[in-house]
Formats: sequence, C-alpha cells, structure tokens
Amino acid sequence: MLKFNRCSYLAVACILMIVCNLNAQELVSIRGIVIDSATNRPLVGASLEILPIKKGSITHKNGVFSLEGIPIGEYTLIAKFAGYEILSRQIKLPPDTIIKIMLEPSSILLKQTVVESNRESGFGAATKQTVTITTAELDEHRGQTLGDALKTINGVTTLQTGPSISKPVIHGLHSQRVTVMNAGVAQEGQQWGAEHAPEIDPFSISGIEVLKGAAGVEYGVGAIGCVIRVEQRALPVNKGIGGEFTANAFSNNRQGAGSLLLEGGAFDRVGWRAQISGRKAGNSKTSDYWMANTGFEELNGSAAVGYSTENFTANAYYSHFGTTLGIYLGSHFGNQDDLLRAIAAGNPLTPSEFTYIIVGPKQEIAHDLWSLHSTYRVESLGQFEIQGGYQLNSRKEFDARRRYSDSTSNITTPSFALNLESGSFEIKLHHNPIGLLNGTVGISSVSQVNVGKSLSYLIPNFSVSGIGAFAVETYTTGDVILSSGLRFDIRSQKTYQYLQKTVPDSTVTYSGISGSIGALWQISKQESFSSNISTAFRAPSVNELYSEGVHHGTAQYEIGDRTLKPERGFSWDANLKVNSYNTSSEIGVYAHYFDGYIYTEPSLTSILTLRGAFPVFQYRQASALITGIDANTLLFFTDYYRADISVSWLYGQNLDTNEPLFQMPAPRGKITNHFHISDIGSFFHNYLELGGQFVARQTRFPLNGDYVDPPAGYVLFDIAAGTEIPISESHRMHLNIGVQNLLNKDYRDYLSRFRYFIADTGINFILRLRIPFGEYPDE
Repeated sequence: MLKFNRCSYLAVACILMIVCNLNAQELVSIRGIVIDSATNRPLVGASLEILPIKKGSITHKNGVFSLEGIPIGEYTLIAKFAGYEILSRQIKLPPDTIIKIMLEPSSILLKQTVVESNRESGFGAATKQTVTITTAELDEHRGQTLGDALKTINGVTTLQTGPSISKPVIHGLHSQRVTVMNAGVAQEGQQWGAEHAPEIDPFSISGIEVLKGAAGVEYGVGAIGCVIRVEQRALPVNKGIGGEFTANAFSNNRQGAGSLLLEGGAFDRVGWRAQISGRKAGNSKTSDYWMANTGFEELNGSAAVGYSTENFTANAYYSHFGTTLGIYLGSHFGNQDDLLRAIAAGNPLTPSEFTYIIVGPKQEIAHDLWSLHSTYRVESLGQFEIQGGYQLNSRKEFDARRRYSDSTSNITTPSFALNLESGSFEIKLHHNPIGLLNGTVGISSVSQVNVGKSLSYLIPNFSVSGIGAFAVETYTTGDVILSSGLRFDIRSQKTYQYLQKTVPDSTVTYSGISGSIGALWQISKQESFSSNISTAFRAPSVNELYSEGVHHGTAQYEIGDRTLKPERGFSWDANLKVNSYNTSSEIGVYAHYFDGYIYTEPSLTSILTLRGAFPVFQYRQASALITGIDANTLLFFTDYYRADISVSWLYGQNLDTNEPLFQMPAPRGKITNHFHISDIGSFFHNYLELGGQFVARQTRFPLNGDYVDPPAGYVLFDIAAGTEIPISESHRMHLNIGVQNLLNKDYRDYLSRFRYFIADTGINFILRLRIPFGEYPDE
C-alpha cells in the first residue's frame, strides 16, 4: 500500500491550517479575446492582469479569456505576450461588450523581455527553439504521464515500457541526456533506466517549457540534449481560499484518477497551496487481447508556501510521488526456449483477463522533493537568486519468481532496491544592464549517494559530487539579439567495492567546459530567424560502466563497459518562423555530433539466470551523428476552423560502424483539425478536434542488430470535444471527452520496449472533469 510519511502529512497539514477571509463585494465579470493585430490569429497563453487589484488570467483556446469576481469600478487592464508590445487599457466595469484586445508584434524584442526570459528559462531562451504547453493544453492530458503530455510537441516521442511507463525522447535523445527541472530543481530519480520515467505528479503541473538543443551552460552536466522545465501554478496573491477538483476516467485499463487542490492568501503577501492526487488502473488491452500485469496505482501530494515583497521573495515547495507499477508478465520467462518462442510469436503465449491485481514483476517507487527558492534585489548590482533542493528516491524492483520453494518465502523482498539521496544548491546574480548587455553569473553544486540492498546485482553503490561555475550574457541591438555563455564543471564519481562482480573501490574525476553562442534576427513583424551553436559534455554513469545483471523493469540482462570515456556533444540548430494573415509556420533543423556517444544494443543472445531467461543488451561507445527537421504550420481557414500540420524526420548514424543508430524515432506527421463552436445556451468555449497521427516504418536500423525487425508503420485517429458550463457567477465546470486510437488499430511503435512480445494499447474512451471552487475566479 502506498503511504505518505509523517513529514509529508505535517507539511500538508501546516499549510491547510492557514485560513483567511475575503470581504464580500458586488462582483462582475470580464470576457474577451486576444489576437495578433497583423494576422488576426488568436494568441493562446497571453497573460492579462487587472490593476491595482492584481487579478490575472491567461488566454485559452481561440485566444479567449475571462476575469470574474471583480468589484465594480475603473481599472487598468495589462495584456502581455512574448514577442509582442505590452498593451495597457483603461476599462470601466461592468463592460458593455466582450473586450477585443489586439497586440502588436514587436519589431524588436525589448531588453526587459530578454532579461525576464533569461531569468525564467535560462541563458539563450530568446534564441533557442522553445515550446510551451499551457495549462489549458495540459488539461486535455490530465491523468496521463508527463511523457504523454509532451508527445503533443513536434519532435518529441516517448520510450514506452508497457502501457504505463512513458519516457520523453527529444530529437532521439533521452534519459541522462535530457534534464527535467521540477520546481526549479533538476529531477534526480535513477533516470539512467530506460523505464525509469520522471516521478512527477501529472496533476501538479501548471505548464511545461521545452528548450530543444544542448543547454549545458545553464543547467550543467547532462543537459546535452534538451531541458524540460516543469512549472507549478503561481501562488495566490490575494486573501481568500479557493481550489479545484479534477476527475478522469479511462476505459481501456478502467483507470480512475482524481485530484483535490486548495490554495489561498494569508496575512500580508503570503500565499499557500496544498494538493493530493491519485490514480489506479488495471490491465491495459490491445485491439485484441489483455496485457497481463500492466496495472498501476499512484498516490501523490504536494504543498507550497511563499512570501513576496517588492525586492524579496521566498518560496518553499514539497512533493511526494508514490507508485506501484506492474511490468508485463509475458516479458519474463523461466527458460530460453520460452523466451525465443515468445519473440517469434510476437503475442502472449498465455491469455489473460482484466484485473487490478499487481504481482511480480513490478516496481515500487517513492520520490520526495524539497525545494527552497529565494530572490533579493540589490539596486546597485541586480537580483540575486538562490535555489536549494533535496531529493530522496526509493526504487524497488521485484521479479516474477520466488527464490525458494516455500510459497510464502521472500515474496515481499525486492530483487534489487536502490535509494538515492540528492542535494543541490545554486546561487546566481542577474546583474543590472551594462549598456545593451544583460546577463547572469553563478555557481552550482550537486551531491548524491546511492545505496542498494539487493538479492541480485545490477549496479554497485556509488556517490557523486560536483561543482560548476558559469556566466551567460545577452546583447540586444536593433532587431538582433546575441547570446553567449561559458561553464566549467568538475564532477567526482566514487564507486564502492562489490567483490562478486570484481568491482573495486575507485574514484574518477571528470572535468569539462560547456559553451554556447546564439543569435536571433527579427526580420520583420512577421518573420524571425534564430540559430545556436553549443558544446556540452556528460560523464558515463555508473550503470553504463558497471551494469551486469537482470534489469527487471526492462526485462533484459544489461552489461556495462568499464572502458567508457566522457561523452562530448557538439550541436547546431536553426529555426525560422513566418506569420501571415491566416498562417503561422515554423521550421527547425538541428544536428548533434557526439564524440563518444554511449548507447545500448542487443547482443542477439540470451542468458539463463536464477530469475529466468532474458535477452542481453550491452553498452557501447562510438562517434555518432543525429540530425533532423521539425516543421509545423497552423492554418486559420475561418474564425471557427483551423488546422495544425506537423512533420518530423530524424537521421541517426553510427560513424564508426557506418550503420544506423539503434532505436531512433521513425519519421512521423500529425494533422489536427480544430473546430470552434459558438456558445450554445449554458455551454461556452465549445470545441471539437479530429486528429490523425502518421508514423512510418523505421527503415534505418542496424542490419542483424536486433531480435526482430522494426514493426510496420501505422496511422492512428483521435477525437475530442470540450465545453465549459457555468456553476456559479465566477466559476465554470470544464468538461472534456475523447477517444484515442478511434479505429482500435493493432500497432507497435519502434520505441516500445515490449514490441517483441505485445502490441500497443487499443481504443481508449476518456472523460475529464475539472471543477473550480472558492473565492478565486476560474482562469
């Protein structure tokens, strides 16, 4: 059973005890739309604020927004959107009509915009290809994993380990090459495992920002592929109490998911929030059969409190993530003949039925994160920013077999258990502008200890410590922004002796320089071009060096290579954006060259262990090239219909063997047709979406380099509809229904770890409901 620890309950309880009152007043509502003045295109994600009461909202689908529960009077309405001039308008409430706001694209990106972008997203955010998923877009994926939400971004795919474990893959890179920032802290949770998905509650996320390309200067060792920034919702600034209840239901695995959030303002300048959520699912089903032991259960919670003044802010955040995940039972076998028969069959050897019961093989995971963040402004220098974090990750993996003949012996003992403690600290100074130059200097440190208690060996115990120093600067002149940065890191990795596998006590110290330079040219109000060149490095992780055993989550026997050297990456990217009256297009190209690219490949053999028979995968190192294209076009045919078309293509090559890299994403495209439906009675912001995803067969793979050839390409269709229904003067119930894999297609994705044995998930009916309540208006 999943449980919060005692500290978790205390953290949530302390914040829930803060109670305040809001004086009753006559309240009215504001409704409107924000559009691009040049193209008439709705702007989704624009922010609006009412001054001086500081109530805010963001625009949702079709650029619409609502601000409710505002006292009658005269106010200033501020509208902001990245790349556009800030608009300020005097309004008198109640308004006579729906407010239409037209934002002018900036002919240049203002220095202040660049400064704020650097503070929030790190160096070069203005020049990097950055994609944001808004709260409204996330609402359409609540109850699913972070990886599932990220799949909506062009160029992002997922590495699947059964239907319940999904790990983001950006431009063919994942795991240690992708840094996930959660509450300002780099998520540390045994991310070296291909089936070790980020331990983040999907209900706690308010927005996601993806910085494509290497970002080692800002985020340190490991950010060699991209950075995913997970944002929590801002704490309230007004006194009162509000919240929301969210519920989801999924037909395929009969999943139920829900979340309860409470938040408010207390005293003066203090805000707080507490949330609890859970998910429970049984076996998933392909188009034809049930997948045995693929259920999961999850219980999560978080709490936050913050204080702010004009020159000082302090925020504390705590989260707990706990889950039990079943691993597909048909991936574990008692002998090599059964393993080979299952691979040859490609379907379950033994039929199964639906159940919520989870047995071995399975994983039990608990992740606790504490984050402290503070800023302080010194007029003569700039703004200091301090970020501290502590994380405790516990991972237990159970196999499908008991070690002893006694039927009750050792059932609750994991095959291996890993406990990872991580601490991090960073201090930065966002210095005052020096002419046209804005920038940040800082130092950061990290410390880790990993202790395993296992019946079987996979990796040795280890500890890591590191420190880095960096400087980043942005120069803005006319319609050009130039960015550059430099970082130096030292990282020490100690491995502890394990005699049975001849692992000695050893300490290795790695050091390296990361650097980047980029430029953005605002060609006109409708066109912009950006490009970046960067280099970063990554030390080989302990599993890549010393693995030698069964990894139960992936159902494979992994063998490391103790001769691996640090991985050095060189990256280039370019991005062109073009807007016109009824179109918005973007095309990005990228190339990553790796000196010492570390990867796993099938050895095409199997091994029989006390825990059964498993295919063998080995770690290798080679020079490699990964290059590709992401293209997207948004077509606005009418005010009521738009189409979003995207394609991505990737080329991965092992330059040493002159063969394609193993397990690179196949070419794919997507078309989404969005229909906006006028308000009908008490149904507002109605929409209907019809989507199609087209994935080609991966024809570029190492010959004789896998147990089976890549599966056939496939086409999937989805449908979704949504509406908002008023439930009070200031709140609306948000209702969304959808169907994934509408035609119940039998298919397998090349990046599915279990494609050797089973197909992917069949048709899935989904219902999502969000009900806001309390004294804060619905956003």
